[in-house]
Amino acid sequence: AYNSAIDAFGYGEHWQQAFSFLKEMQTDYVMPDVVNYNATISACGKGKQWHLSVALLEVMQTRDVLPNVISRNAAIGALPRAENWQQAFCLLEGMQGCDVVLDMISCNAAIRSCED
Repeated sequence: AYNSAIDAFGYGEHWQQAFSFLKEMQTDYVMPDVVNYNATISACGKGKQWHLSVALLEVMQTRDVLPNVISRNAAIGALPRAENWQQAFCLLEGMQGCDVVLDMISCNAAIRSCED
């Protein structure tokens, strides 16, 4: 139920509600999994809240939820173009250090971050 709600908010670009649902899960003693975090990272990115997308990657690791390629691609894709290309490439490089396999989406998202 949480995943469906977070996804729905993400499609409607209501990142605040998606983020609130993630926090509510913890209040209800439901431990968010990688799918919950991925949906929230994506929703925050669509809402142009790139800083939250990147922060959620760090939160995942502190909560023993390992970010996967989808998590990292969503965070890289959330970064504003031409402004944070260094951050995009740091995230891309971090994928290799975490045994996450780069894919075409990862590379394309990082390249797009360099565009004006």
